[in-house]
Amino acid sequence: MPSAVTPEMFVACELSRDPRQVGYAREMTRKTLREWGLAEHADLLELIVSELVTNAILHGAEPIEFRLACDPSRLQVEVHDNGTGRPTQCRTGPEDERGRGLMLIGGLIQTHGGTHCVIDDDAGPGKTIYVSVPLTAVQARRTLAAAAGRSPDRYPARQASARSGRA
Repeated sequence: MPSAVTPEMFVACELSRDPRQVGYAREMTRKTLREWGLAEHADLLELIVSELVTNAILHGAEPIEFRLACDPSRLQVEVHDNGTGRPTQCRTGPEDERGRGLMLIGGLIQTHGGTHCVIDDDAGPGKTIYVSVPLTAVQARRTLAAAAGRSPDRYPARQASARSGRA
């Protein structure tokens, strides 16, 4: 999987097209952020991970690779699949039960000062979708949540295993 950044810390794993893999990727995200001392970012990153992995499972092709990375200025989620299609935002009607995910995470990314991009593979039909969220913007959101009396750490961490390392 081509990496959009060279992070200091990362975890990565290969996922199958089994829908249960979405839950595994969310668990891995929450656990890893907790281990890195960044648990306050888990809700936002879990939502982004859930949408990107779900899209790869539903519309992509194996292998599906997931990577969560952190450097001093940002958190980054990358999801790679070997499918030929690119993510597209759908027009949805009030009765549609699907098709709002990319619009939702696009709004969250913008709210948190982040970026997103699709990088096509040079050697094949695949692509990597990445979302990068600056740590300072996310930390500001946590401060606002704390001031409003809400805790972003309202869910306990779950156990998951993954390949991890330092670049």
